[in-house]
Amino acid sequence: MKWAAVLLFLGCALIYLFLSPGAIAGMGYTGEDMRATNELISWIGDSHTSIDWPRNGVVPLFFDVPFIAMGRAHAQKELWEDRYLAIGPVLATALLLGVLFLWLLDLTSDPVWSFSLTMIAGFATMIWPYAYIGLETKQSLALLIAGYLALGSQSIRTWFRTAIFVMSCAAAVSVKSTGLFLIPAVAYLAFEYFWRGRELVKLAGSLALIGAVFLLNSYSRSLFWAKIGGTQGFLDQWMVRDVSSFFDNLISFFGSANKGLFVYAPVTVLGLLAIPLLPRSQRGLKWFTLLTLGGLAGGFSLLTDWSDETWGPRYLHSAIAPLVLCLGLSRLRFRMRTTAALTGLAAAGFCVAFLGAFFTYGSLQGAATLADQDTLEAYQGDVVWNHIRFNARLFGIWIKNRNRVAPGPSMWVPEHHWFYAVPAWATPWKPVDLAPFAHPQSISMREWTLPPGMPHSVPWYFCMLFLPSGIALLIYSFFLATRNGGKGNAGPNVY
Repeated sequence: MKWAAVLLFLGCALIYLFLSPGAIAGMGYTGEDMRATNELISWIGDSHTSIDWPRNGVVPLFFDVPFIAMGRAHAQKELWEDRYLAIGPVLATALLLGVLFLWLLDLTSDPVWSFSLTMIAGFATMIWPYAYIGLETKQSLALLIAGYLALGSQSIRTWFRTAIFVMSCAAAVSVKSTGLFLIPAVAYLAFEYFWRGRELVKLAGSLALIGAVFLLNSYSRSLFWAKIGGTQGFLDQWMVRDVSSFFDNLISFFGSANKGLFVYAPVTVLGLLAIPLLPRSQRGLKWFTLLTLGGLAGGFSLLTDWSDETWGPRYLHSAIAPLVLCLGLSRLRFRMRTTAALTGLAAAGFCVAFLGAFFTYGSLQGAATLADQDTLEAYQGDVVWNHIRFNARLFGIWIKNRNRVAPGPSMWVPEHHWFYAVPAWATPWKPVDLAPFAHPQSISMREWTLPPGMPHSVPWYFCMLFLPSGIALLIYSFFLATRNGGKGNAGPNVY
């Protein structure tokens, strides 16, 4: 089954690369991470070089070093650093799906069900758009690897395997400042990994090492926040002021039309419903999922701005794979009902995820800025600025204009409905031209519509090979998994 997982990883990576924008510097805070990684590489060669530490500290930079180092070898350094680094979240996302596939096989011994759920997770949730946005992929991958090694895999626990587990735990809580909310989940994984063998010394040593990495990274992170008033000052500014706001945010994390997890990853509804149905033998998976989801949702609900302008509830990205694992086990309890519900939710999720992957998430903020409505509250709760509807509108404009040599403007008025009468002093709603935003972000789709006879870039030709190659690898992966009949530790009689 490991070869099937490897082929699935490669196939997903190639399909993701087909729609890759080939650039990532403009995504969130990636630009400052690129700058700091360059400074870190220069510091290794010359310790007198200063490093302007980024907001998430030093740990995430080590994951970017190989890609930035490859880019520095080119004459057009900035261009190729951006292109190579854009491959990072693609590989991390594809690897996450490979681990998810292995874990599902271990739980269910059903290769068809495991493969189907992995494809749904990879292409019908917000995992797909974040293969290009990045930001959350390192943390999600590290957490899932740690979870699989502690709860899923029954392989002999060698020193190498233990080292991978401890490093994954350390990365999960350190690679982003939001790792603070994953400390309960990671501590539980460490307990599960060592406690069963009564390896108390190893448990204490591992927790000490994980804590040391977390504290070291927290120090490097504090150097960034010190420039803007310090971490404490930042938190004081964004913390909720009353209990009701916390519960409002918590509910919105799941059901908000603009930022709800159930909207941007619909299959997680079934995953959440499946948690009470998990057997006693999967107590570890149940608590891992609850601690991950509860830590992230509960932690961020303490902030007034519990989400941002990016695609969907990005802070819950790490909780999607654990919820899919819970859904995987539910098939054994109510097979037909799960399959029927899953079909509709997967179809809806694919449409939503496709729209998120097709256009850059920054288009929404660009249009809102032109309309003088660029507020976080608008992104969080104003349906006029619903990201899915906005990208669907862009897709319609692109379909309409894709064969036009010089398309005209596509004006849109983001107007709101006054409840009774329009006040005489009300400022008119500003129209926005959406034509400049209605362009696919991927290299393949951007250059696909070039006029006949126009030359294509070298990356475009590679992109054209990625899609058929990726699909072929996935088909062979499915064939290989089903031919071997699956394997699992839980088996169909887990209940």
